[in-house]
Amino acid sequence: MDSHAARRDLELVKDIVQRASQRIDAQAFHSVHWGVIVLIWFPLANYWESQGNMDAYTWTCGLGVASGAILSTVRGTLANRKPRLPGGNTQVSNQLAWIAFANLFAGIALSSIAPATGFIDGRNVPIIWGLVYANMTFMMGLAYSRDFMISGLCIMLGCLASILYQPYNGYILGPCMGLGMLIPGLRAEARVRRFLAADAGQAQSA
Repeated sequence: MDSHAARRDLELVKDIVQRASQRIDAQAFHSVHWGVIVLIWFPLANYWESQGNMDAYTWTCGLGVASGAILSTVRGTLANRKPRLPGGNTQVSNQLAWIAFANLFAGIALSSIAPATGFIDGRNVPIIWGLVYANMTFMMGLAYSRDFMISGLCIMLGCLASILYQPYNGYILGPCMGLGMLIPGLRAEARVRRFLAADAGQAQSA
């Protein structure tokens, strides 16, 4: 009887630990709003460039960067004031944050140095960001969710197509990167909402 109770308690502990390990807040709202922005930004910038309207191109790029940066700063600050998932797996959450930081730093460095040195044409900078986001989402998939891993592979295919058809890189990468960030981001945010709903239900039942 005692051994049966001990096994039952051990299974209960294992279940609690497993549930806690799955409580990850990836702060995927960053992925959602950047996905929407890139979905509009890259094709529109490609259009203005093809029309030779570099003023509109510059404004489009500036608004894309500024709006994404503002949203990430404001929403990230609000989210970091108080954990959205109390008792969540902060280790994986921190890993995801470092993955994003490292890849974005690499993207900024490459997109600044490569055109300035003539390594690539300035119009192909979106391909650099496509490669950065392909790597970032795939790494997030390894640490968090298969959804991001699949998106990373899809973005990589978009990058290869953009290299083959460079004059249309914005038209290709806009949907690939935009949807590649938006879809897994929405699924991750839905996962957080399910955890919060379950917490609320347990609190009411208690």
